[in-house]
Amino acid sequence: MSIKNKLEFESLFNFRTVVSGKLYRSADIDKASPRDVNRLKSLGIKTIIDLRWMRSRDDHAPMLLDNECQLVEVNVQSRNHRPPVLQFTAKGQEVNNHGRHYFVNVLNRQYYKEVLQKMPWYRIIYIVLSIIVSLCIDVVRRSGHKHLKEAVRTGVLGLGSKQDQGRLQWYKDMVDFSSGPIFAALKLASDPQNQPAVICCEFGKDRTGIIVALLLAMLGRSKEDIIEDCAKSEINLKQMFPEDAWFCTKPMLHLLDYINQKYGSVDSYLLSIGFTKDGLANMRSNLQ
Repeated sequence: MSIKNKLEFESLFNFRTVVSGKLYRSADIDKASPRDVNRLKSLGIKTIIDLRWMRSRDDHAPMLLDNECQLVEVNVQSRNHRPPVLQFTAKGQEVNNHGRHYFVNVLNRQYYKEVLQKMPWYRIIYIVLSIIVSLCIDVVRRSGHKHLKEAVRTGVLGLGSKQDQGRLQWYKDMVDFSSGPIFAALKLASDPQNQPAVICCEFGKDRTGIIVALLLAMLGRSKEDIIEDCAKSEINLKQMFPEDAWFCTKPMLHLLDYINQKYGSVDSYLLSIGFTKDGLANMRSNLQ
């Protein structure tokens, strides 16, 4: 099943413009059809900034863009490093084209370590047992990482409930504990040599939504504009998966309030994770 959006993609159901000619956002880019690949070429896309763990890719997806872009894993050294140090490792087959598919894992080891450290011991034991059982089920049923992902989603990320509160806490944790990957994603997206670029994750809603919200706020867009863009993800995903609930606008609105309350402003947050005032000015210039 597929729906068309304004940019006429077949399988990239949450694809849209962030900054015309320079930056776009999408759901899982690996699902691009041959027609979608040609459409991306017509847009001149040079760089994919993928916010997932590289090993979590869906093995059943076409992954046609692997023939067009060199896969690159980005390792971020952020502890005791300001700004964070980015290390790039080429993966997969060598591609002669200039395109790059960067994997910047927002939910990395440091993130999970910080989240688990604030949990009570009995919750951690429950999560570990759930993960072990889920792994066994996946092995027996040969279901890839389906049950493991669900165990992590409900146990660690707290997304088992169809309420805004669990998602808001997840958003807060990403902002607080994934500052290194967030720095890397923003750095790559604002580099003129990488543009036009597309930012993506599994559904193009949460991890991608946070990066895009920070970028738009840094560019001086109003809170209303940011939430309006966020709402488009809810609309697109409800059309694609009508049986599921897709909350993101209210948590994103509260996240922006949280950043302002804790850090003072989005700019102050970006300065706290390693950017400089001159760096922010350059980012704005590169994305105008």
